[in-house]
Amino acid sequence: MNLKELIKYVFEHYPIRKPTGFNERQGKGDPLVSIIKKGLTQIENSELVLGERYSSKGSAGMGEWATIPWIGLFDHEISMSAKKGFDLVYLFSADLKTVYLSLNQGWNFYQNKYSGKSALENITKVSEYWRSRLTRTTDSMTGDSIDLHASQFKNTKLPRGYEQGSILNIEYRRDNLPDNVTLISDLLAMRTVLEELKRQLFSPDDLEISIAYILRSTKKCQLPVDSQLNTKSEKKIDYSSLTNMDLEKAPQPSGILQDSNPGFLARSRDYAELQRDNTRVGFLGEILVLKKKRNL
Repeated sequence: MNLKELIKYVFEHYPIRKPTGFNERQGKGDPLVSIIKKGLTQIENSELVLGERYSSKGSAGMGEWATIPWIGLFDHEISMSAKKGFDLVYLFSADLKTVYLSLNQGWNFYQNKYSGKSALENITKVSEYWRSRLTRTTDSMTGDSIDLHASQFKNTKLPRGYEQGSILNIEYRRDNLPDNVTLISDLLAMRTVLEELKRQLFSPDDLEISIAYILRSTKKCQLPVDSQLNTKSEKKIDYSSLTNMDLEKAPQPSGILQDSNPGFLARSRDYAELQRDNTRVGFLGEILVLKKKRNL
């Protein structure tokens, strides 16, 4: 089975949800559930996609059919599941007419950490942040919103989270799927963008700190202080790995660079870059202050 055949199989065999729900529950040992769960591990040349650092799995729901079935690709170092972190995922729309290859985020993390509308607002801010910074994109990728056609289903928040968590995506229509070579090429190109994102993370070893930094750097977001950093989770951020060395290694802000030769005019640094440096240094300073307070 190649990638195109896998996508077609899901399109052709997955049940369509009606406004009142699915007509039947998953059957025990249903082959469709098993195939989706195996993800990309079963496709031809899967080693080309997975390499040494990636894993893949999917979900059709637990006992009940999922409104949005998905198949994900996960980097072991920044995401082990669709619940937290950044990953690539094929999201099938509820009407089974479209599938999106999406650079996406773990929606469950935001649901568990932020209450009410804040979860959607913050995952949207993080999506916008990355769209403005990722450069290794192709013409087929877009930052446009995705539509999973699930707004009529009021008893699940997952589809809305998937939609707002999409950073970049490639849309494929069921009636016009490209050939397998194109699908694989698109997936590898999107994986390159995921790797670019990973390199830009504030703290790749701690996604909670990385996301807090992103929210801190957005103009409209006020980062909660100290105990509010984890609004719903009992787990506190571990700052022990951050020391004064981190602050020393951070990009140092400088306003105007003046050449020693009077014949040269002063040159201003890119203002956006300067802002990012200042934000990074300031955030590191806040973390170090919080760490010292806790050690008192």
